[in-house]
Amino acid sequence: MAKPSKCKYCDEIINKEDMVIKIEYTAKGKEKKIRLHSKCEVEYDELIEYKNHEVKWFKELFEHVKGVLGYSDGQIMPSYLITRLQDLRNGTMLERGTGRTSRSKEGYQYEVILDTFLTHSDKIEWCFKNKTFKSEKNKINYMMAIIENNINDNYIYFREKNLSDIVKGRNNLIEEEIAIKQNEAPVDNIKIDNKKGISKFLDEDDF
Repeated sequence: MAKPSKCKYCDEIINKEDMVIKIEYTAKGKEKKIRLHSKCEVEYDELIEYKNHEVKWFKELFEHVKGVLGYSDGQIMPSYLITRLQDLRNGTMLERGTGRTSRSKEGYQYEVILDTFLTHSDKIEWCFKNKTFKSEKNKINYMMAIIENNINDNYIYFREKNLSDIVKGRNNLIEEEIAIKQNEAPVDNIKIDNKKGISKFLDEDDF
């Protein structure tokens, strides 16, 4: 007897009549089938879009940080630095005796972290040129301290920008609705000039 299929999104069993099959590809280009409930398809697509967004921005951040440190293409990024970046993203930190604990509910998005690096690149560069570090780890810790001490300002900027865009979009929508209503006068209230007929209410381009 064939094993029942489970939804990739909710992990519940799917009936054939309620199944949606999506084709995706592995990193090596191999085709794979994703089975979903029809009701889970939208949520799954949104999740994949979110993950792709995260991967894109992490790659950008990763390459930028390598450049800041002067690493060559073949040089490996220290694992503790990657962990520090991921802790910023996840809102976690490593504490002695207790392990990794949560510092915030959401953390900072990778684009906010990258923007903080870009905003304070001059400060980081000056420190690298004018300070003496005992080790590479000490140098990295100093760099991350600059980022962690300033990232909240960038987070506030991004949050306010997003809110501003939302308010602006809402106001534009309201203005459009008002304009539409003003142009939709009831036909019964329109007085037609018998000399010009209906052409009075048509644009010249319509002729």
